[in-house]
Amino acid sequence: MIIRMTDTEVSEFEKKMKEAKFKSRADFIMALVRDVKIIVPEGLKDIAVELKREGNNFNQAVRLWNKTQTATPPAVFTMAYRRLSDLYEQISKMLEGVKNADLQSSGE
Repeated sequence: MIIRMTDTEVSEFEKKMKEAKFKSRADFIMALVRDVKIIVPEGLKDIAVELKREGNNFNQAVRLWNKTQTATPPAVFTMAYRRLSDLYEQISKMLEGVKNADLQSSGE
């Protein structure tokens, strides 16, 4: 399939594709063709960045714990675990909000 677009249209297409968090044009077009509702929750990118940081902290703490062979985990391990739990809760609330918004828009 060949699609012809002006530079402005290509720019607008790319912007919408990035906003929807699609990495390939084909996937984005297929989502549009299949009428898939594309929802990107506000703040998702910030949480993803923080989740990556805390995951790294947690992995480092686990390595330290394994290396030292102590009976109790180091405090940094416990702190990282708590922070990961908090992020999981934020993500769960965010997804619940998306689900509720979808139900309201569909009239259920």
